[in-house]
Amino acid sequence: MTMDFPPSEKVSDYISSPDMAAFTIGRVVIATLAAGHPLKAAELRTRLAQIAKGDTQDLPAGVNAEMASGALRYLASLDGKL
Repeated sequence: MTMDFPPSEKVSDYISSPDMAAFTIGRVVIATLAAGHPLKAAELRTRLAQIAKGDTQDLPAGVNAEMASGALRYLASLDGKL
């Protein structure tokens, strides 16, 4: 699966670090579950991609487009190794 997100040169290494990716992913997961919606890995990636593209509907507190892009970049770097 490929996701469209800004090229790596537009996302700082700090934003796509494991710690920031975990923070961002955690915020998105918590907000989704708190709203009563189930969440699967594919849905998480889709939601991160939406945020990265500027979708601010139901944006979790403390998360922005750059952070979502960084989380997607980090997930892509894992190449299924989780």
